[in-house]
Amino acid sequence: MTPDRLHLPGLSRPVRLYHFADTHLQAGAETDSQVPAEWLADRSPTLPATDAALLESHLKRAAGGGADVIIACGDLCHFPSQQNAELISTAFRDCPLPVWALPGNHDWFYPGQDGWEDLRAAQLPRLAAVYGDSHSAGCHDLHGMRLIHLDNSTYFLSAEQLAFLEEKLDTDLPVLIAMHIPLSTPALRKATIAKHGNPILMADPEGRIRPDIDPEPTRRTAELLRTHPAVRAILSAHVHLPFREEFAPGRPQLIPEAGYRHGFRWIDCLP
Repeated sequence: MTPDRLHLPGLSRPVRLYHFADTHLQAGAETDSQVPAEWLADRSPTLPATDAALLESHLKRAAGGGADVIIACGDLCHFPSQQNAELISTAFRDCPLPVWALPGNHDWFYPGQDGWEDLRAAQLPRLAAVYGDSHSAGCHDLHGMRLIHLDNSTYFLSAEQLAFLEEKLDTDLPVLIAMHIPLSTPALRKATIAKHGNPILMADPEGRIRPDIDPEPTRRTAELLRTHPAVRAILSAHVHLPFREEFAPGRPQLIPEAGYRHGFRWIDCLP
């Protein structure tokens, strides 16, 4: 696969990233009482390999291809079972590379469940060994670049997340943003509607409206991502199709094919 190349002035050396997501692991489905029988009878997605083999294939590919860091952009599991948490945390612990992971929507709900921020707060802690206790936002500096991750797995961001982003963008380092749900852009919007029937994207003009959520922090975050000169690329996932589109001139949003279809992206960051 031809890698995506990002030219980031100020890097002390080239950095290779392995970007994957959406493996939708289903360990423990048969024994977890919260998994509906209807879903067990007709699973979606149907995995192409055993859970351990699928995840390990990504980690081995990353290590064998010379990655410096693995970026895992959410929906690693299809529901937050104890078995999924143990499988993923064990695989990450045994991986020779650092793995920076952030949650997706499927990481905190079971098929058929209803709920948003309240459900995430109740169930995402089951995957604390995978995503950590402070999942909502994080920041890593590496060889003269900065990676900021934001948990937008409910499609909305909070005022606290916006404040965190503003603080971490106050830097001379080039910044990459990682989040599960992509920022809405014109061509991606068209492709997403064609595939899913609606624009399941962040800050989409006809996207989700929830009367209990203030949309302003999400709108302001989207505007900041599009206009702040430090932001050089967005790494996202969720839509299960490989895509690259500029969200601002010269600055791409990169999405891999679904991980359960063995999708991934190499990203070479060059001085």
